[in-house]
Amino acid sequence: MHQLFAFECGPVATFTYLLCDTSARTAVMIDAPPASASVVLATASEHGCTISDVLLTHTHWDHTADVAAVVAATGARIWVHPADQYRLTDPMSHTVWPLPFTIAPIAPDKLLE
Repeated sequence: MHQLFAFECGPVATFTYLLCDTSARTAVMIDAPPASASVVLATASEHGCTISDVLLTHTHWDHTADVAAVVAATGARIWVHPADQYRLTDPMSHTVWPLPFTIAPIAPDKLLE
């Protein structure tokens, strides 16, 4: 059975989604805004799922700030379009304004065309 959860997170209210396949006990996270890791990891755990993949719609900071935390907790693979990967590997150099927190750099695992 598949279950979809949506959470509004971070200072600009960015949505993240968690798609759990409770029969396979795996989950996919779509985008990882600030303050999303704890709620998404807890929800996946509550439903007996482990996050295997994080799909990024794009790599603005408000969609990627917690991706490193999710990967550290789960070993999930990161999927992103090749034109957007530069903001993952050097996130603090590509913000419109200075952020009051630091985003850890991380390399994507899979490139989507």
